[in-house]
Amino acid sequence: MDGKIILGGYKGSALWVWGGDWEVTLPNGAVTSLLPAEDGLLISGEVEGKAVVIKLDPKGEILWKRELWERGWVEVSGRDVALGVKEEEGKMVMVVEKV
Repeated sequence: MDGKIILGGYKGSALWVWGGDWEVTLPNGAVTSLLPAEDGLLISGEVEGKAVVIKLDPKGEILWKRELWERGWVEVSGRDVALGVKEEEGKMVMVVEKV
């Protein structure tokens, strides 16, 4: 993103993204993928038991956060598509979601 190295994962028990001069943390979560977008960064992961996709601007400000489902995880695989797995009726199912 703008030639910077961006790191994401978890710090303690919080979702964590680091952009050099900024840092984003959300309690009880972890990042599963980062995807540069033309006007920011798409982050996917899990926060408080829910699969989420978050968009950050180049300064690390959260533009929006979308909760997709509970008891699962998600990865952004394209600018408009997220793929993941969730528990449904005692089974794990694959999910494709437009973001």
